[in-house]
Amino acid sequence: IDVSNNGVGTPAENMFSTRILGDLAGKVEMETYNEALAKDYLAKSRYNGEPITFSITPDVVAMAQSIQADLHKIGIELEIEQLDGNDWTTKLLNSEIEMTIGAFGADIQAAEDVLNSFSQYSPAYGNNMGRTAEFDVAYDKVKAEADEATRDGHVVECLQELYNGATLIPLYEATA
Repeated sequence: IDVSNNGVGTPAENMFSTRILGDLAGKVEMETYNEALAKDYLAKSRYNGEPITFSITPDVVAMAQSIQADLHKIGIELEIEQLDGNDWTTKLLNSEIEMTIGAFGADIQAAEDVLNSFSQYSPAYGNNMGRTAEFDVAYDKVKAEADEATRDGHVVECLQELYNGATLIPLYEATA
């Protein structure tokens, strides 16, 4: 946050901002950064050491370089590809992005709205960024449920699926 975002923000403790999650904040337990555990997970993964293309827009260069340095420490190599916004969007919609940085949500959105971005109904992230059948099943339950408490349970299922699959790695929560 200090290096790549001019000190603005707080470390993420939830999959989405607490303003979006409201009472659901804290329902998915997230690990704090643990380099040894990251190396252990990496050793168990299918990663074979080939560089991952990290496609970004110019506004997040410092953040991308910080992430690149952190991942290098555990043995993951990133090649940063800087694109203008139009090229980035085209590559995203064509499933040509391996890894990227994105901002999700606005203060006026509900968690259900942001989750749609990762569902089969989204032409961008949902269709291209590690969506799982389990997530889609849980999200369909969110959409179909009228009872708020039951729907909230399905929202938590969706958040847990995003966390389990590392589809989304929250970095920080904007404070401004």
